Amino acid sequence: MKSLSTVEREQKLQALSHAIAGYEVKFGEITADEIASQPRTDRTGTVVGRGQLSDRADP
Repeated sequence: MKSLSTVEREQKLQALSHAIAGYEVKFGEITADEIASQPRTDRTGTVVGRGQLSDRADP
């Protein structure tokens, strides 16, 4: 994978910053509590796409 130049990285960070600012204008500030609770929310909404180990064929 090609590494990003400093300019490309800064452009991506600036685009992300603008996206977050737009979200916060529309929905309100993203709080530290929301950020801290997000991994738990992500895990509870996860759907496993593979079967149980016993359901899989041996490699």
